[in-house]
Amino acid sequence: MPHTLPKTARRSAVPTRTVASHPQKCIWSLAPLPLKPSNPSSPFRVFPATVRKQPTLWKEGKKIERIKKVSKSKMHKIPSPSLFTDEDKAPGLTIEDSGLTISLPARWGTASQCARANTFIPVDHDRTYYYEMTVVDEGDGKRIGLGFCAKDASLNGMPGWEVDAWGYHADDGAKFPGRSQGLKYGPMYGTGDVVGCGIDFKRGFAFYTLNAEYLGLPDSRPGTELIRSPGPAFSLKEGLRIWPMIGMGSAGAKVSVNFGQRKFAWDGIDDLDGHLGDNAAVEYGKEVCCENCGLH
Repeated sequence: MPHTLPKTARRSAVPTRTVASHPQKCIWSLAPLPLKPSNPSSPFRVFPATVRKQPTLWKEGKKIERIKKVSKSKMHKIPSPSLFTDEDKAPGLTIEDSGLTISLPARWGTASQCARANTFIPVDHDRTYYYEMTVVDEGDGKRIGLGFCAKDASLNGMPGWEVDAWGYHADDGAKFPGRSQGLKYGPMYGTGDVVGCGIDFKRGFAFYTLNAEYLGLPDSRPGTELIRSPGPAFSLKEGLRIWPMIGMGSAGAKVSVNFGQRKFAWDGIDDLDGHLGDNAAVEYGKEVCCENCGLH
């Protein structure tokens, strides 16, 4: 009758090799594998049939930490607009200074033209997007404007004249919500002035600044007591990607753009957040802008 082991013993038994002190004797047997030799000084040692070397906890911990660092460094980030290019502008405009200076040569006369930034503005409900334009030369007629537009918006004309384009103009201080008829918004501006455009995705509106002053509040400069801006300039169309846009129609006009490569003239984003609060979406959002701009 063949020798058999009890079922419980068979489940816990693994093939092992018992090596005697005699080099030529090798005896295979079925025996439960002990965690360690019962007698370390015994010449009989028990070895598992297969030995898999595992990394120590220290090495594995180091490896995991290295993977985490690589993941963070390779995290996908949507780039923000950083310059203007020749590939996305009207033919009469000249792009210089690594894409941060735009001008309209005198030979083009008063033909209004626009340029669109190199990429769209990434939506971030925790941060306000903002960029500035400095008017180096207002040119002949002061027809300059900045704002934002969709990818398929026409680049012929001034910012805000076409559908899915919005702009604030220097010659009349008006804002243009996708049509050629402007609405009174803020002061006129010209050579030496710094104009900023901000996008508040959290509350759903766009605003402007002029020489480090937020135009959503009454103008406090002498001689402008009657100028009352209606709050936000425009409401945002939900789901529409928008690009920074600058245009001009004055011969010899020239502007420089700051996408954050240097310090902004206006630094009141934190103060603005505190003033508006988290529950200002209705007051400063779509309802106010639709009433003033005719947007829906």
